[in-house]
Amino acid sequence: MQHHLNSETAFPYRTVEYEQVPCNLCGRDIVEVINRQDRNGLRVESCICKFCGLIYINPRMTSNWYGEYYKSEYRLQMARFREMPASLPDYDEMFRKSTMHGIELAKCFKSIWRNGLTIEVGSSVGGVLNGIRQEIGVNVLGIEPSPDESNHANKHGIKTYTALIENFQGDLPPAENIVCTQSLNHFLDPRYFLTWAHRHLNLNGLLILEVMNFRQVFRRFGWMRRAIQIDHTYMFVTQSLANFVEAAGFEILQLESGERGQAASKPGVLPGMHIRIVAKKTEREPFADQGRIREEYLSVMRSLNEVPVKPFRYFFKHRFKKWVKKTLRNPRTSR
Repeated sequence: MQHHLNSETAFPYRTVEYEQVPCNLCGRDIVEVINRQDRNGLRVESCICKFCGLIYINPRMTSNWYGEYYKSEYRLQMARFREMPASLPDYDEMFRKSTMHGIELAKCFKSIWRNGLTIEVGSSVGGVLNGIRQEIGVNVLGIEPSPDESNHANKHGIKTYTALIENFQGDLPPAENIVCTQSLNHFLDPRYFLTWAHRHLNLNGLLILEVMNFRQVFRRFGWMRRAIQIDHTYMFVTQSLANFVEAAGFEILQLESGERGQAASKPGVLPGMHIRIVAKKTEREPFADQGRIREEYLSVMRSLNEVPVKPFRYFFKHRFKKWVKKTLRNPRTSR
């Protein structure tokens, strides 16, 4: 697979190993390619399952290479995309902002949040859990693969295990709430996470998800490539996310798509263009009944085809203006 490379990166996109994967939701291997590049110009094939409508990268880097990507390239790539100088993360600022995030998330769902242990998977520096604890007063626990971020959380009194969810071996008590904010897109196996969450929740326990809405990002910028990034191995719209959650043995109690002015958040606190779902665990075994997985391909494709495509507007409004500002700020380095 060939890639358009930015001269500022040393990550070996051209020589990494790739793998083909079937649909993580329904298990089928019949797809339609909907785009062949991501927002950084990398050669990333995004496809949609022609049965359930799940959108995902295929082929994709292997697990080992994604591990290397997150170690050495992820934050540098994010800095380049934002046209900011690469720097070490400010964990204190991350903790402060994510605490506000956690407080607002707790406020949104306070009326149905259950008393008892709340676990966050992909808990970063622990700020979201800190905000939830401040607002609701429940016991909290995090699972985070980054040692630096999990150490920062522990220093702030948020007990956090350092592990990928796929490799976690800790002995946990049953939880009343399991939270996953802005991480599901990055998982290489969302089915595993949802099965794990079902197993570790008490009956009627809550799953709280916050996931980027692929269709809304596409609609916001008018260019599909802008909604695709190599670290988002799975891309969700409301149909596919609801399909996934219900197939995993949950009953959806509340769903906010953000597509019709539904956002129950203060601007700048909870992220826009995200789907938020609260679902309760039922006695149904995860993915035991394939018949529960709905055929959503046509409805998802129809909704994507209805989005007005305006790539030139995107370049002028978002990329060209950034380039002009950068040139005026640093005329020598921008040549």
